[in-house]
Amino acid sequence: MATNQPPEESGIIISTPTLVKEGRATVCLPPGVFYNPVQEFNRDLTVAVINEFSKIFYRDGIGRKAKKLAHVDVSDIEIRDDETIPELRILDALSASGLRAVRYALEVGGMLRVTANDIDPKAVEVIRENLELNKVTDRVTAVCSDAALLMYQSSGETRYHVVDIDPYGSPTHFLDVAVQAVEYGGLLCVTCTDMAVLCGRASTTCYAKYGSTSIPNTPHIHETALRIILSTVSTHANRHGRYIQPLLSVSIDFYARVFVRVYKGKEGAKQSAEKIGMLYSCSGCKSFSTQPLGKILTEDKSIKYKPAIGPPVDRECSHCGWNHHIGGPIWLDPIHDLHFVKELLTSLDLETHQFKTVQRMTGILTMVTEELQDIPLHYTTQQLCTTINTSMPKTQKLWSAIKNAGYRVSFSHTEKSSLKTDMSASKLWDLMKCFAKSEEAVSKIPPLQSPGYKIVATPIEFVADFPL
Repeated sequence: MATNQPPEESGIIISTPTLVKEGRATVCLPPGVFYNPVQEFNRDLTVAVINEFSKIFYRDGIGRKAKKLAHVDVSDIEIRDDETIPELRILDALSASGLRAVRYALEVGGMLRVTANDIDPKAVEVIRENLELNKVTDRVTAVCSDAALLMYQSSGETRYHVVDIDPYGSPTHFLDVAVQAVEYGGLLCVTCTDMAVLCGRASTTCYAKYGSTSIPNTPHIHETALRIILSTVSTHANRHGRYIQPLLSVSIDFYARVFVRVYKGKEGAKQSAEKIGMLYSCSGCKSFSTQPLGKILTEDKSIKYKPAIGPPVDRECSHCGWNHHIGGPIWLDPIHDLHFVKELLTSLDLETHQFKTVQRMTGILTMVTEELQDIPLHYTTQQLCTTINTSMPKTQKLWSAIKNAGYRVSFSHTEKSSLKTDMSASKLWDLMKCFAKSEEAVSKIPPLQSPGYKIVATPIEFVADFPL
């Protein structure tokens, strides 16, 4: 029934007919079906995000002029006599057993119509059985079709307000049609499980699939993966005069999940060139710089689009003397909508009983709200210390020194030892060298041919103020 199955260690192959209960849904899985319990977090998060998006949809979709990102509770909306409550159309494009579609029907509030699609006729039979089991046949329609063809056939009134693409492996062959199948201002949900490709183990494969080159062995590989995905989705949208706004982008376990709104507008599409750019990463010390592909100038209330000026680095790294690797294009704009995420957290606080993984969701979303939204990518404390051959400082001490210098710092949810800051790389290396010279540190001179040797040998220009 399932094709292109992922490795069994990321899930299980059902051997006997099994009832699986998840959220408010109960589905019967026949033998041979692939089921991944680890992905329950993904499904919980998607239900929560669609519920939050539905509030925006009902605010924008009742026939009144409204701001695109107005966030209100559905219960606060007053419906006039001449208005009807709109129907939220959701497409589960690769439905398999129908578990996601059933959960959407049972757990997403408001009036909705869900389409559960699969190309395998046997899978569609299972979907129909599960729809009857959960008594949601009035809200969910099972369809047997090629997902890309089904989305191509949607237009006008048949476009979907929510399109969920959750394949085994890469979603790239669905993206061009998915951005067209989403209603203007609608929500596109995309899962990528081919993280090895996105994280640099096969840069040419990444280019072939995503149109971007990944760089291996960087401290920010998982955030880079998210930004490659967003760049790819944006590029597909731009070809059709559309543009995206990320609501939430997370790297979890062995996969990445992004939620974006898709809008129509040639100006927005052209402005995307300033939000996408190239990545220059030192092959030695892992310092990095980014370069937008475009530049926008505002003159006398008119907008002019100019080529970007670059590159921002020399052939050799100014810190350690090693060469740079070039990666990208990647998304350089914020990867989350902070207001949306905070509203989502508030909703989870009120519905703690609904999701089995609510504690983990709350933890990750809280970290997301604390990330520096305008700073792409990050270092790691371990990588910085390893490069100059010193012991690791306490996080609080390191952060205090950065803040004492007038800069900002945060974690990234993608890496527990991450260090995201607006401090320049040169000052950050000086700060690390100041710590290495302190009595608290245990340091050795890096090997002669290592990238850290030149960094340590360079005189300190910025003296860091570490708290006692």
